[in-house]
Parts: sequence; C-alpha cells; structure tokens
Amino acid sequence: MRDDKGKMLELIIADIERLISDNPTTKIKLRHKVTDRDGFEREIDVYVEVEVNRKLFRYAIECKNYKENSKIEMSDIDEFYSKIANQGMKGIFLTTSKFQKNAIEKAKKLNINLYMIEDSDDDFIQSYSLFHKRFQILSIAIGSPEFEESKQFNLNEIYVGESKKKWKAENYITKVLKVQCEKAISQNMKEAFKEFLENDEDSVKLHLGVTKDYVLHGELNLVFFKNKGIFHPIPFVRSNVRLWIDFIENVAPKSHVYKSIETGQVYATFLSQNIVMNTKAIGLFNAVKIEGEDEYNFSIVTHDGGVTKWVDLVKLGEFSDSELTISKTPIIKNENK
Repeated sequence: MRDDKGKMLELIIADIERLISDNPTTKIKLRHKVTDRDGFEREIDVYVEVEVNRKLFRYAIECKNYKENSKIEMSDIDEFYSKIANQGMKGIFLTTSKFQKNAIEKAKKLNINLYMIEDSDDDFIQSYSLFHKRFQILSIAIGSPEFEESKQFNLNEIYVGESKKKWKAENYITKVLKVQCEKAISQNMKEAFKEFLENDEDSVKLHLGVTKDYVLHGELNLVFFKNKGIFHPIPFVRSNVRLWIDFIENVAPKSHVYKSIETGQVYATFLSQNIVMNTKAIGLFNAVKIEGEDEYNFSIVTHDGGVTKWVDLVKLGEFSDSELTISKTPIIKNENK
C-alpha cells in the first residue's frame, strides 16, 4: 500500500509537471490505471499525455519516496517496465534517494529516463506563512410560530416540497440543511471572515489564536410539519457556527530540485508543505520556481476521491476570498480573547 509520503511525492511531481508544461493540451492524472501485457490492471503514479503536431505523446512517471540509504535496485526498474511495456509510453523513474549502478544500466537498456529529487542550495524563499480559514457548524435548529400552539405533535418527521416528501427530521437537518449551510459559508468566505481581518495603510493584520461564534438565520420554503392531519409550514432555520483560522509558519524552509540523472538538467526548484484539508483529502502547498524563469508559482493541490484539484495562489500578502492564502512577509497580530 502506498504510504502518505509516497502520495505526497506524487502530488508534488504532478504539480511540477503541470507548471513545466507550455502546451494547453497537456493532461496529467494521478494513479492512472492501465492493463499490462499480461492482462493485469496496474497503476501509473503520474501519467502525462500531450498532443504535439496532432500526435499524442504519453509518458509515465514512477515515484519512489525512499530514504537516502535505500537505493533503487534493478528489480525496481524491471517492475516499472512491466507496467509500461507495449503501452506506447515513455518511462521516467523518479526517486528521492539514489540508483544502484545495475539499476542505471538496466534503465538505459530499457530506454527509461532517471530523475531524482535532491536538496537545493537555492533557498529561494526566506519564509512564508499559510493561513487556512476553517469553520464548524455546531448546531442547526428549525422553527415555526405554530410550534407553541401545536404542543403535542411528532417532530420526528417533516415534509418537504410540493409533493410533501416525508423525511426524518434529523436526516433532513444533517443531510440537507447542514450541507446547504456549509455551501453558503464556503461561497461567502470573505464576508464570513471579515471580522478576523484588519487593514491599515501599511499592513494586513489577522486575528489568530481565537475563535468566533455566530448565529446565522435563514428562511425555509416548502418545509412542513404535520399535526392532527394538517400540514403547517416551518419557515425558519437557525445555525450556530464557529470560525477560526489555522496558521502555519515556515522560517528558512528547505528547498529541493527536480532533475535528470543522465543530463544533470534541473527542471524546477521547489518546496512543499503538508496541510490539513479535511479527513479525506490530501493537501499540499507547493512553491515552485521553474528553471530559467524568475517568477514563483504558488499553488495548493489536493487529491480526494480520485479527483485532483489545483488552486493557483497569485495574490501574495493578501487575505483572499479563497479558503487558503499565503504571504511571504506576514504581519501577524496574535490575540487571545
């Protein structure tokens, strides 16, 4: 089974390949399924395809996040080749460690390129901070003026829509209203978190180390309860929500290079930081400097349920509308209220 370090390396390489590409037709997939020459389903760590002059080129990248003293062996090269033989793919084998001599010779015979990740002397970012806007729905309640008048009724069941579809009240609250509330907050992050932000002429200050609780009121349409055979509307919903900001600061972060073993060519210098997105998604903050370019590329990449998503961060020093933002030179106001 692939461990978290292996998954993170795949996310890093997929993101670098995305940034290196100058062709809009490039497609990148993580854990791409193929059928090998013996008819067995296999998995490509990072799969890339690109159309050039109306011809489709495909290549597969095998990623091994090994410790420095665990070298890639010839058997590792053979195993990778068994995945891509007769697939019409170019093979690239990447490691964070080193290759044994016979592994290098075997890869050369099989026309597999060898890449590695190694430490860089170019610490292109002195420090950075990463902010993650977070919220939790503490409770949701529905209300009607007629609740008091209808004291003896069963609110375990409610009815929704023109057809008055019957729901268990608890299920409707947790599966429908909670999801709607989460979506509304996510779509209005700037407004929701405005009290965490202070602007003045010279700086942006954030309230960190503090939680803020809010009560949100909303209206319901075509939601009813039933009492003595009569349907009564439930027009109100109230949510108790807690908001806070997670904060990661990295001073003097260590950067790495993505390079070819055969030619020594460096394709990119980068640094990466694990981030907590939710209980399922793997999140990674990447800062990438493509070789020969002066610009930095900052992005968040996640892989959740087989879907890879990239969020490019372009506004440094600003607390943006997105859930995540970064600053190279943060000015932080820590508070405990």
